[in-house]
Amino acid sequence: MTLSLNRERNSREVVVGNTPLGGAHPIRIQSMAKTDTRDVPATVQQCQQAFDTGAHYMRISIPDTHSLKALEKIKNKLVVSGYPQPLIADIHYSSDLAEKAAGVAEKIRINPANFGSSPVRHAHYSKQNLSSQYASGRANEQLMDNLAAVTRACKKHGTAIRLGGNTGSLRTDQREGHSQRGSIHLINKMSKYIDIMEELDFRDIVISIKASHPAETVEASRLMYRTLQQSEKNYPLHIGVTESGMGLSGRISSALGILPLLQDGIADTIRVSLTEKPVHEIAFAKHLLQSAGTRFLKTCKSEVCNNILEMSTQARDTDALVSEAVSTFLAMAGKPNIHHITIEAPNITDQRVAEEVALLLMEHTGISSAGTRFISCPACARTSTDMEELCRVFRKELAGFPGITIAIMGCMVNGPGEMAVADYGVIASSKGKVNVFKSGRSIRNNATAEEAVDLIKLSLSEKSR
Repeated sequence: MTLSLNRERNSREVVVGNTPLGGAHPIRIQSMAKTDTRDVPATVQQCQQAFDTGAHYMRISIPDTHSLKALEKIKNKLVVSGYPQPLIADIHYSSDLAEKAAGVAEKIRINPANFGSSPVRHAHYSKQNLSSQYASGRANEQLMDNLAAVTRACKKHGTAIRLGGNTGSLRTDQREGHSQRGSIHLINKMSKYIDIMEELDFRDIVISIKASHPAETVEASRLMYRTLQQSEKNYPLHIGVTESGMGLSGRISSALGILPLLQDGIADTIRVSLTEKPVHEIAFAKHLLQSAGTRFLKTCKSEVCNNILEMSTQARDTDALVSEAVSTFLAMAGKPNIHHITIEAPNITDQRVAEEVALLLMEHTGISSAGTRFISCPACARTSTDMEELCRVFRKELAGFPGITIAIMGCMVNGPGEMAVADYGVIASSKGKVNVFKSGRSIRNNATAEEAVDLIKLSLSEKSR
């Protein structure tokens, strides 16, 4: 799929296998495998389905050496079966895995928030120890050595690198909540990595900075873009909301975080991160590209009639409905006194869907607050439980608490960071079990989903007394 949107700049072209990005190329769509990478047949099948749906790239998590070996088999099977599209190896913590993955994947993703650390040390560093470590020449030398090894391998194999940072993956003691300070900290780390990689004469770089909150995602990406402009660097930008959730809510959150950046013209690749199968992410991403910059307003004397934003759409499915509704809202967001939203969607069979989209849009944009806000990661090979089922349990039992945020996370990469800013949260600890948090503090380990729900309900009831 191609799409021409106005762009403020002509970003640098970066070659990613047979599908380059940036420059004059169209915006690329990517997704991520949700399977255990070591399950080669399942991962191959999910990649094939994603490519058939329209993905340009598929990202695959490489948490260990077994997964790295599986990646080689996955790549070979895809090519043999007629799928030569590029793969992206997703690496956290291990510079050694990143170096080795460069010989298999067309692009690797490393995260400046945890590159070269270990999961345990990443989760438990104190602010004082961390600051002293990063101030030391020894740490800078180690970072240079790690990046030198990775970039050397990438040069050898023609592999690109995405510097992909999430505010949720910052160490919890460094994070100041969902605020601009967290974004600035990550952007500063990003800039440091770029400088080092340029010193190493490596420029096949893609940049992304994401958050689970749409407004923070937009501000962080814009700030990253301005930072690159000011330093006269034109590296391509990858955009997306890192943990948007599932269903209509996840789609609205993603649209609110992605569409403004598409309309700014600063995106080169996008990923919709839903707690659903990759094919659903890709299908919705295509709708967002189609809706960027388009308004679907009901004809009336005033675009906002009596403080009510009235929309009308001929959308025939929920993905189109959501993308068009959010696009319209963004076009009208500068208008004052929007107190209510209505959506007329005659081609949607169940009109309750249009009503729910209107209610969720009001909730996500702060016009009203009727229920719980859920954050959930999209799942990947690092996840030890069925995230879709886990989310369904929590959404069913804990949906009616206005002003409360619950984070449902699959692993330790972004889990601790999201726990730090959520009222309650769970991180999958083993198959069918979760660790439970309240205001960033652990209150129960290895609980079943039902036990976690009961624990949160009890805490909420005590809070309301």
